[in-house]
Amino acid sequence: MKRKILCLFLCSIILSGTVCGCGHDKTVIQPSDIVITDISTEEWTTEKLCEAVLINGKNISPICTLREFGDEFEIDTNDELGLVYREDNQSANARILFNGKRVGYFSVMQCNGEDKVFDSPLNSIIFDLESDEKIEYPVSVNGVTIGSSSETMLKNLYFMEKSDYSWDDEKKTYTLDFKTEEFTIKVICRDDCVNHISIRFEKV
Repeated sequence: MKRKILCLFLCSIILSGTVCGCGHDKTVIQPSDIVITDISTEEWTTEKLCEAVLINGKNISPICTLREFGDEFEIDTNDELGLVYREDNQSANARILFNGKRVGYFSVMQCNGEDKVFDSPLNSIIFDLESDEKIEYPVSVNGVTIGSSSETMLKNLYFMEKSDYSWDDEKKTYTLDFKTEEFTIKVICRDDCVNHISIRFEKV
């Protein structure tokens, strides 16, 4: 129940962020480290996914911490909510900065104090396009990052499942999901621009 409450809280944040405009190729710098894997759909295992998903140039794993992805990440202390820590279920969540720029949100579980947030297992990390500033978003899912075109998204994420409720070829608006026992990954494209990538760590 407590995890469900945390999820609902995060969903409300996500919805508030993903309604922002995109501006494809205008606001985003491609990450310098991108891996593109071309294998059959049936071979997309957790191991292959870990190779193809990068955060700040580093591969994800079923259990990892924010500190593993580099010192460029920090909590957005200017956000009105700041760091939300719950001692009763040892969870925490906050907006996140990368090189001083707001890029999304994260949550952790099994956190033994506010000073342990960066060393606690990630429950989810969410990247959203929110700003008109030129920002390098430090995430890549098989070569797809925030700001990628719908063409790149559909080509590179061929192994992911489409969500019929948000599929609009005319507006080039799409949602793709991929789920294993270890991960749930969602990628949303609005008006020919990827503006949301979320990774949930299911084992945490």
